[in-house]
Amino acid sequence: SMVLGPEIVQQTTEKVKMRASQSRQKSYADKRRKDV
Repeated sequence: SMVLGPEIVQQTTEKVKMRASQSRQKSYADKRRKDV
């Protein structure tokens, strides 16, 4: 499992980054909609 460690961490990090950027775009769009 030590050999697979970095690979799994990288995959997880990429998934988290994708989700974070998606939710950030969503909240940004929601804020703009409320302001207008």
